[in-house]
Amino acid sequence: MLMTVRKRSSNLPLTAAPTDMPVEFPLRAVGWEMADHAIHDLHHHDGLELGYCHAGRGLFLVGGNMATFCAGSCVIVAPGVPHRARSDAGTTSRWTFCWLDATRLLAGSGIPRDLLATDRLHGADFPAIIDRDQYPSLS
Repeated sequence: MLMTVRKRSSNLPLTAAPTDMPVEFPLRAVGWEMADHAIHDLHHHDGLELGYCHAGRGLFLVGGNMATFCAGSCVIVAPGVPHRARSDAGTTSRWTFCWLDATRLLAGSGIPRDLLATDRLHGADFPAIIDRDQYPSLS
């Protein structure tokens, strides 16, 4: 699938959406059925969000960039980055989302802290929505 990406500035309301990661093991994953509701607001999380689309199609808005998604697409959203998604009209899509705090999760592992930083995982040139055809090994 050819991915369509558009730059977009947003004046949508923004809310915090806590990830409820356990303190003792800062990782949480959930299955999610995404509806076709219009995007009226954005939210952000306190952890890195990784998502995988198992089925369906739709639109994902991440940090001012908008792109289409389909089964096999992945998404990477850094902590604090505004985002929201919706499925195509009249459909639902099926996702797994995982939130984690890599610095806390891998503390004491010997991995240099700067390699775990998420500050490089956003911005105008960061491909937050990963197309399955362009990056099949991630999918």
